[in-house]
Amino acid sequence: MLGLVLLLIASYAYFANSAVRSITLLGEIDTRKDNLSSTIVGLESKSMALDQEMNMQKAYLLGLSSANNPTFLFKDTSSKISLNVN
Repeated sequence: MLGLVLLLIASYAYFANSAVRSITLLGEIDTRKDNLSSTIVGLESKSMALDQEMNMQKAYLLGLSSANNPTFLFKDTSSKISLNVN
């Protein structure tokens, strides 16, 4: 009987510890997610500001030039893929 009680106490301690660790980990993940979201928002705003600032004249000053013979690449999507499960 005493062995069963000790086993139950040990199991409770193990699962309680596991639950606390999981909750702590979820909190850390949520904090990291929020930090990444704010970083992405900052980078997007910088990108939009640079996009509005760029024009053809500035591109030529930076050394870019128009393409004389542009080559366009495309992916052929006419083929179909099927999965046969037997």
